[in-house]
Amino acid sequence: MAAKAKKPARKTKALSPGQYRTARHPRTGKWHVVGKAGRYWMPVSDGFSTAKQAEARIKRQHAADRAALRELSV
Repeated sequence: MAAKAKKPARKTKALSPGQYRTARHPRTGKWHVVGKAGRYWMPVSDGFSTAKQAEARIKRQHAADRAALRELSV
């Protein structure tokens, strides 16, 4: 019986600006920023009291992502 060929490792892509969104926690009522990680949405922030604060966090998160990518490319 022939051995199965291994699948090549899946390349991971950096998050693009459109891959963050806000979501409200059903129990606490706080707003969180969630980012796309593969097939799942994972929390990126602690809770905020308003959706506007969480949306402002998305802009800061993009800046943090760009800084991290610059640091890795050095």
